[in-house]
Amino acid sequence: MTENNTKLTFPAIFAETVRKFGERNSYAYVGEKPRTYNESAREIKALMAFLEKFGVQPGDKVALLSNNMPNWSSVYFSITFMGAVVVPVLPDFSANEVSNILVHSGAKVLLVSSSQLAKIKE
Repeated sequence: MTENNTKLTFPAIFAETVRKFGERNSYAYVGEKPRTYNESAREIKALMAFLEKFGVQPGDKVALLSNNMPNWSSVYFSITFMGAVVVPVLPDFSANEVSNILVHSGAKVLLVSSSQLAKIKE
């Protein structure tokens, strides 16, 4: 808590960052126009709505199998901002290891980058 009794949660800090610095750069892909905090906030809200359509609720586990990329943070934030739990699955795991994690984690949803999709098809 701060002096004015505001909770310092990450969603609250991010919202304040967007309010103060919305037009500043949040992240960028190499060779592309950087995304602003305002754009990042819209992306996070859209991802949260997407997850809600799949029935994800606070406390649910969402597996994330992806290579490192700039928008990974938006996916991570969207999961945690809605109160769900991220089950990170490292991209260098084998298909068998990925399968074991998914079976034992209790994840309700799996988000996977296209470069990792073959591991799921196995």
